[in-house]
This record gives sequence, structure tokens and C-alpha cells, in this order.
Amino acid sequence: MDSLRPRHIDYILDMRYSDPWPNDILKLWKKKALDIFSKYPEVYAVGVTGEDSPFWLQIYDIKAIFIDHADRVLGTFETPQKAEAFLDELRGF
Repeated sequence: MDSLRPRHIDYILDMRYSDPWPNDILKLWKKKALDIFSKYPEVYAVGVTGEDSPFWLQIYDIKAIFIDHADRVLGTFETPQKAEAFLDELRGF
């Protein structure tokens, strides 16, 4: 990503059908997510989820993502299409 230097990198995480992750895998994901947010200020994220998504509930418990990088976690949406439409409008497409 360093060589590209984009202004924004929008990441859509679809959590609608994901089962809970084992704790060891979740810890690796958390470490990588925090590393990416810390290293690349151009990364922004949205989620696609329902309120009862087991994976979303696990991520929601990772307070460091929402405390340290809340300005780049842009929201959750019911469908990928709604997430994409939000990002397109936000970026002026």
C-alpha cells in the first residue's frame, strides 16, 4: 500500500453470515486490524451486519478499534449495496 499512496482505502467487512471466531484467530485479526489502522491513516472501514451477528458482537468488544480509530470506522449497514452507496456518496462518486 505504501507505493500506491491513495487518499482513501475503504474496507467493507461483511459479517452477516460469519460464525464466532476462535479466540486465537480473533486475537490475530485484532492485532492485524490495529496494525493496519495505526500504520495506514488512509484506511477506513464499514461493516455489513445484523445486530445479532456473532462475529460483529466479538468485534464490538474490541474497544481499542473504536476508541483509538473511531473516526475511521464509518458505520454498519444491512447490505453491501448500502455500504457501497454510502462510501460512493462520501467520496463523491
